[in-house]
Amino acid sequence: MEELLCLSARLFKRGIRCAPRDRTIPTARESEVLNLLVKGISVKEIAERLDLSVYTIGAHRTSLHRKLGVHDRAQLVQCAIEKGIVELPSTR
Repeated sequence: MEELLCLSARLFKRGIRCAPRDRTIPTARESEVLNLLVKGISVKEIAERLDLSVYTIGAHRTSLHRKLGVHDRAQLVQCAIEKGIVELPSTR
């Protein structure tokens, strides 16, 4: 651990930093939540399925709204489908 800290300090002094994560691309967990939202599953049920709190699911949803530039669930689903982030669930 100490070696890692020393390496990190040396890289920082040289101005070498990790590339920032693209803040417009949904994380793996956000994508998982988004796929469930597209299927019409409630926030409460998503929380139960993923063993998370409804507040955490709400935070993921809020982050998705910001990243995709939408304001409600209908826009979120429409945008995700139009951008090819998710596919429409089959009706069979």
